[in-house]
Amino acid sequence: FGKGEAKGAYEDFDYLIKAGIQLAGAYNGRGRVLLVLMDDPDRALQDLNEALRLKPEGYVLPYIPPAKAHLMRKTYNGPTADATKAISISAWPEPFHTRGLAKLAKGDRAGALADLETALNKINKNAPYYQDLLKAIDRAKQKP
Repeated sequence: FGKGEAKGAYEDFDYLIKAGIQLAGAYNGRGRVLLVLMDDPDRALQDLNEALRLKPEGYVLPYIPPAKAHLMRKTYNGPTADATKAISISAWPEPFHTRGLAKLAKGDRAGALADLETALNKINKNAPYYQDLLKAIDRAKQKP
């Protein structure tokens, strides 16, 4: 996954699922491959939802990819709810970024800006979505 090798990453996570090994993490990983490397939010959501079904409490990782999948599909209530749940478990920057993007897409500039600036205050400048975060903040500050 880290090298961007979609086929190999998919096959590795698929192997873990078929072998019944660390299923929540395996479904989360395969779902992220489908979402990020294969641009398939519909199939990704199936795996990510299964990861959450298997380990619904205290497991923050699967909440953000489904939120991003919903954003790709241009449905905005799901990302807000998923990101809010992730924040309730662990207030790291990515859920604030994702929820900010959902609020911005829904036209809630003030709410978006609050979330995006919270993410900016928490983020490492080397994070892969840092530049996207700065652009989203600029969009939130623009007058409609």
